Order: sequence, then C-alpha cells, then structure tokens
Amino acid sequence: MIFIKHLILIILSFFFRGLGDNGAVPMYHSIGDNKLFFTTTPKNFEFQMSYIKQKGYKVISLGQMVCKIKNKEPVGGFVSITFDDGYKDFMLNALPVLEKYKFPATVFVITGKLGESVNLKGSVAGLQMMSAEDIKKISLSNQLIDFMPHTRNHPDISKIDFKDAIEEIETSRRDIENITGKKANIFAYPKGKYTAEIRNHLKNSSDWLGAVTTLSGLVKSNCYSIFDLKRIAIDSKISFNVFKALLSYSIEIYNHLKSH
Repeated sequence: MIFIKHLILIILSFFFRGLGDNGAVPMYHSIGDNKLFFTTTPKNFEFQMSYIKQKGYKVISLGQMVCKIKNKEPVGGFVSITFDDGYKDFMLNALPVLEKYKFPATVFVITGKLGESVNLKGSVAGLQMMSAEDIKKISLSNQLIDFMPHTRNHPDISKIDFKDAIEEIETSRRDIENITGKKANIFAYPKGKYTAEIRNHLKNSSDWLGAVTTLSGLVKSNCYSIFDLKRIAIDSKISFNVFKALLSYSIEIYNHLKSH
C-alpha cells in the first residue's frame, strides 16, 4: 500500500510541481542510523534540506507560519521544519545541517522524559532524549531553534480525562518555558490525537498561538484553524523522489483522490 501511494505521488509530481499558494510543515522524529520506522538517516536529511534550499522555498519558523495563517497572509512556498519528541540525535545530526543552511526549526519535547533512554518498538537499546541542559544550551546559542511542548508523558490525550489532558499540556508548556526562558505557545498533539474539547481549550486561551496535528497535507492561509495544522510526515520509507513529491501540491491532489 505504501509503495502504491508513493508511486502515485511521484507520478503526480510530474504534473504538480512546487507548492503553489500553499506552505508545508515537514514532521521529523529521529535523525540517525537506527532501524526505527520514524527515523530519517543523516544522509537523507542532508539531501532533503539541500533540496529545500535549491528549490528556493523560504524556510521560516513555525511561529511565523502560524502568524501568517492567522493574519490571512500568503504562505505559498514557505516551509516550517518540525521535530517531535525531543531525541538527542536532533542536536547531534540535525542541528549541524540546519545551521549549515541557516534554517529555523521547532522541536516539540516530551518534558517528562528529558535525559532518559526511551525504549521503542524496533529499538534494541532505546533512543536517548535531550536533557534540560541540552535544550537550554541550544536555546541560548541558536536563535533559530524553538522548543515547544508535546505533553509530559506522551499519552493519547483523546482517551484520558479532560482535566488530566490539560494538565499534561499545560505542565509541559511550563517546563519548556522554565528551561528556555521563552514563550512555548505552539502545541503538538501526541500521535496527532485530540478532541474538540481539547482543541477549543487551546483556541480559547490567550496563552496558545496554535497547534499541529499528524494529518497529512499542506497549510493554507484561509482554509482552516491554526489549532489543527496539517504536516508532512518524513520517515525511513521516504525516498528522495517521494520527499520532493510530498513538498509539492501533489500531496493535496493525492489526498483529494483518496477521499473520493
């Protein structure tokens, strides 16, 4: 099924080149040489960032992207790079490449697991998470990198009590702000799961600027809420040709065909 999807995307990319009037928010997790599905190798990450640069896409912070959408400003050709969970290989393998191209990025951190080794399916030794010291050091030395909350314990907040969900969200926000001394006002729903009640809580609070999902697609300046922004998942199965197709209007055509 994945092969067929990727083949269709590549074919569509011959007809729908570029982002048009849309922006894109790539979603990464681990950048390393492990065997996990959601991992991108450092070599492929370098190729992908080089392509974004060569294509002439304008890389801006996620905060800037959200503000553009909120203010109904054009987002065509803009890209905001994001990373979920807060793995230590971000600072080891992704950060040097981002600094090379002077690309801003946003890292969504599971604050209850800072400095831990997390055992995940397909991982023998587990992945090391960044520590509070790592985050503080990067935040102080690199103004292009933003750290944002991703809950404390990464639960499925759509299945737990509403008050507990809000506690997970708000405590992780405070954790990040205490570490960096900066506002942490964009949230990433763990595994993309949330309820209308949670979304409305964020939307109606002056403390929050926006939120991102795992829903696949491009972002637009006039079509939907900044509290359920779509992203483009990049993982170990994404070839270079598929990556180029995903960062084009092809993904919107594919999603449209899939829904009909």
